[in-house]
Amino acid sequence: MKNDLAKKITEALKLRDVMEFYGVKFNGRGFALCPFHDEKTASLSIKNEHYKCFGCGAYGGVIDFVMKSYGISFRQALVKLDSDFHLGLIGKEPDYRTRQQMAENRRIEKRYQEHQEELHQNYLTLCTVHAVLFRRYCNGEEWLKDMIEKLDILLDDFSGEEARLWEMATNKSHTQKTTS
Repeated sequence: MKNDLAKKITEALKLRDVMEFYGVKFNGRGFALCPFHDEKTASLSIKNEHYKCFGCGAYGGVIDFVMKSYGISFRQALVKLDSDFHLGLIGKEPDYRTRQQMAENRRIEKRYQEHQEELHQNYLTLCTVHAVLFRRYCNGEEWLKDMIEKLDILLDDFSGEEARLWEMATNKSHTQKTTS
C-alpha cells in the first residue's frame, strides 16, 4: 500500500516543482543553495528526478526531500505531499477551499469546451463562405479574388482536424448546391 502510494506520488510530481514549492530557488544553470546546510555557492542539482548536493552529500527523491526538510516519517511525507499538492490519493474528503477550486475548474473547463465548439462552428461557417466565394470566382466574378485570399490566410491558421472538416464542409456545400 505505501509503496503504491509512494509510486503514484513520485509519478505525479516533479522534484524541481516540489522543491520550489517548499522554497528552494534554482539559478539559470539548474543549481540551488542546499537547504540542508549553510552555503554561499549553489551546489545542489537535480538529475533523473533525484537531488544531489555536492557540498554535504545529501541525495534523494521527492519523498526523501520532504522527509529530510521537515524531519518527518515516510508516511507523514506521503500525507504532506498528497495534501499540499491536492493529489487526492489518500482517501479523505477535500476541504471547502479545495471543493471551491474544483467547482471553479469545472466551470472553466465547461466554458473552454463551449468556446472550442463556438470556434469550430465559426470555422465551418468560414469554410462554407470560402467555398461559395471560390465557386463564384471560378465562374468569372474576379472581384472576389482579394476576399478569397484573405479567407485563405484566415483558414491557414487552422490545421489537423479542422483541415479535414473544411474539406468535408466544402464537399457538403458543393453537393447541396448541385442537388438543389
